Amino acid sequence: MLYIARWGRSATAAALCTAGLLTACEASSAIPLDAQVAPVVATAPPRAPLPHPPVQELGLPLGAFHFTMYYVAAERDYPPVEPAAANDNASSGAPDVSSGEPDSDDGADDGVDAADDATAGATPAATPRRRAVPLYHRKDCSHPIAMVDPGFEAQLDIQGTGKLRDGRVINTSGSCRCPNSPCYFEIGKAWAMGPAGKLSPFRSVAVDTDVVPLGSLLYVPILDGMQMPGHAPWGGWVHDGCVVAEDRGGGIKGRDIDFFVAKKVYSNLLDHRHHLKRVQVFDGKGWCERKDGKVQRAYRNAM
Repeated sequence: MLYIARWGRSATAAALCTAGLLTACEASSAIPLDAQVAPVVATAPPRAPLPHPPVQELGLPLGAFHFTMYYVAAERDYPPVEPAAANDNASSGAPDVSSGEPDSDDGADDGVDAADDATAGATPAATPRRRAVPLYHRKDCSHPIAMVDPGFEAQLDIQGTGKLRDGRVINTSGSCRCPNSPCYFEIGKAWAMGPAGKLSPFRSVAVDTDVVPLGSLLYVPILDGMQMPGHAPWGGWVHDGCVVAEDRGGGIKGRDIDFFVAKKVYSNLLDHRHHLKRVQVFDGKGWCERKDGKVQRAYRNAM
């Protein structure tokens, strides 16, 4: 009994050998039973969510694009012109670009960038008035839509959309035969217009349609997880990287992507925070979708 108690494992092995269980006997001769330990079972750690979709799940890579931003030009950023009375028209209820969002029932301001907006929109009191430049509608070259500062006209030509001092929002309609070209038209309650309709802040992009067809869904990984400035519904949300090609421009050539951010102050903020110059762009088919008229991530694929 003392022998078995002291050498219990050896006695057990001997008994197994005596009983003819050669496998156990061979194992015990190869590795002393006193040295044997229970096997360690490796367990996989919990899988952390991926910050971006795996490359193999993305659409076709379109390459590196030159990244720029555009917005609604605001006449209030420029000094009044002569004759000043030409712009003293009643407001037509167009989006209030200076406050950040189109008109709403409660009239709430976005509040986030109020100080920046005030600075951006301030007109120096001592700035002398300059001679006005006429803006025309292509169907009426005899009566200007407005008389504006030449600096605002130049910016309006670049951005394509602008808010006049009286509240009207106008959009480019392209070159025309009027004394001053391009011509413009009023768009009412919309941020801006592209060839296919209204543009959406932080979702619409302008592209070279020889490279990216209009209507294409695109995925821009660098935007995924980036906080957009402003307040809901137009801003204040975290981007998922999905955008749509809804606009084009004369200055957009080749691999250029122009991100519509609605306001100059938003362009300044994003540029200050992120300094985006070149971005990778993927075909968004299968990863992005249109749902209820909005562009968003197709979350059924984000596994």
